[in-house]
Amino acid sequence: MPQKRARSQEVIEQRYQDILNAARKLFLVKSYDQISLVSLAKQLDISRPSFYTYFPSKDALFLHLLKEEGLDFAVEMQNHFKSPLLLEDFCKDLIELVLNKPLFMKLLSVPFTNFHCSQTDEDLLQFRAEVKPFFKTLFQIFKQQFPETPDSEIWSAIRKYYLLISTIANYDFFAQIQVEEKLDFFGSDSPSSPAQFYSDMLYKLYQNYR
Repeated sequence: MPQKRARSQEVIEQRYQDILNAARKLFLVKSYDQISLVSLAKQLDISRPSFYTYFPSKDALFLHLLKEEGLDFAVEMQNHFKSPLLLEDFCKDLIELVLNKPLFMKLLSVPFTNFHCSQTDEDLLQFRAEVKPFFKTLFQIFKQQFPETPDSEIWSAIRKYYLLISTIANYDFFAQIQVEEKLDFFGSDSPSSPAQFYSDMLYKLYQNYR
């Protein structure tokens, strides 16, 4: 009997990982509205009632992936930023690190209004508590870079960074239209590289921080 329970737990864990792996692929290539848990369950050959025991809603699955990607990104940042850098290098590295996390960028681009209405206050409070390490890590990194800046301004700098990187996933879409239609979304002299474009923007935002 103990062996049977152990095998059952292994099956449960494997199915959980299968759901997450399939969801990561879907969220990377499809929009939030295009993703259906019914289709995902069918793809994995899991009954709908069984699937909902893992993730009761698409919102719950999305928030789990966002938390997972965010915390993983925080660890990478903590390992990378060991000491203060030249501001230009700091801004460049902040952008290049997030560019290496395509799923995180894509998830950040989804407006919270898409799912807020179906999440309970308790769900959102739990989510906020679980992602606190992400923001604490950002605070430590920014405070290390700008030691003379008051804490309130550090949080302001973090907010600017977070809001900025939430638009990166859409950059290529607008950049392609700019080229094809000869429009001027980003300015006539703007670079085509998202790394250059966003690091330049960060530099302008942070040049008065110390």
